[in-house]
Amino acid sequence: MNVEAAGAKKIYISRSMLPPERGGILGESKLEEYLTAEGYTIFHPQRESKLDQLAQYKAAEMIIAVDCSPLHLVGYVGNSGQHVGILRRRSMAFGELFSRQLGEFKGITCHQVDALVNDWLPENTNRPSRSSFGEIKLVEMYRMLKAAGMIESDTPWEELTLEERNADLHRLEKLHKLRFKPFQPDDSFETSIVPDSADQQA
Repeated sequence: MNVEAAGAKKIYISRSMLPPERGGILGESKLEEYLTAEGYTIFHPQRESKLDQLAQYKAAEMIIAVDCSPLHLVGYVGNSGQHVGILRRRSMAFGELFSRQLGEFKGITCHQVDALVNDWLPENTNRPSRSSFGEIKLVEMYRMLKAAGMIESDTPWEELTLEERNADLHRLEKLHKLRFKPFQPDDSFETSIVPDSADQQA
């Protein structure tokens, strides 16, 4: 497909406006603030036509995204001059698969950014999946993106506070109308959803 490049040179492919049942990372709004300060445009692909998405992915020289499906489209129109930072958002090996795809087919330089510390799951699931949310260490993410040459600031990013993390989980519970639970044990979170009588009796 012959697509003319159009759009920003540095983009972050955001998941912050996706509907329920689509996972992401906790504290994404804070990450977006840091990346905006680095000159990145926050790109919401679901709000654009497929053609406009392809045009943007072709135009971008630096792309940061979690391990998600828009990277397949990057693979259609990417080139060897691009750098892609792939943020691990779940305890699965999708990042490595995307790196191989983009590198082998388009010669794109990919940077694996694994700052994941835990997976947070909707209560009706038992393992990381498309609907889970990754808890990440922003300090580690900063360090790896800086080492990859994808950001420039000399000031390390501040971590999400426990209060910020829990507030984001409560926001997600309200959005999904489901309780969230940690994949790895973590007793520092209390759900915002009160169990109903059937749950209490069970």
